[in-house]
Amino acid sequence: MSKLSTQLPLAVRANVKATFDNFHPGRNGELISLIRESLSISPEGPLYLFGSPGAGKTHLLYAICNAAEKKNLTSAYLPLAENECLDPEILSGMGALNVVCIDNIDAITGNLTWETALFNLLNASRESGNRIVICADCPLASLNLNLPDLGSRLSWGLTYRIIELNDDEKAEALINLAGEKGMEMSVDVAAYIVRHHMRDSKALFTLLDRLDEATLIEQRLLTIPFVRTFLSS
Repeated sequence: MSKLSTQLPLAVRANVKATFDNFHPGRNGELISLIRESLSISPEGPLYLFGSPGAGKTHLLYAICNAAEKKNLTSAYLPLAENECLDPEILSGMGALNVVCIDNIDAITGNLTWETALFNLLNASRESGNRIVICADCPLASLNLNLPDLGSRLSWGLTYRIIELNDDEKAEALINLAGEKGMEMSVDVAAYIVRHHMRDSKALFTLLDRLDEATLIEQRLLTIPFVRTFLSS
């Protein structure tokens, strides 16, 4: 990342552990390929990604920033869900960055100051040929924008839906992630976790971190009885 990136607040730095390789694509394989390729070509407009909470939008934005850094491109990640702790003016310095990933645009719709700052960023990025990736829970047409021109600018680029993993895909992702952590997880245990815990992918992966710690502390295997007791406690 550039000197500018290193001077930005902690809130706008990407999670270095998130990559395309440890994102479980499910039915999003074509989208992942497109995003990877987009870092090597000049964008014609912003890339707008939407999907339900837990679909993996934030992970993808982190992965984009980390992939950009490996290509020696300057980048930043900005979570607009934290907009109350951030100043819209922060966007004015991002137009020169090669890649800017903006999360939770839904959080600032209706706020004319933020919408104007984002509108200006899109204009600056188009002039410089830089990549803007924006994520939301809803389709572009459903954004409740006060600034019509912002909606027009967002529609310049491509829009894709991130499809959340189904239960079988979540179970497979849990097994793969457990293996990366050195844990042995059976198909039955993975299916039990998906059935009896929150089906949100992020919550499932967070639970796996907790189970990893618990099995190490108690020197136990990852079995259904152990998971049942853990969840009940």
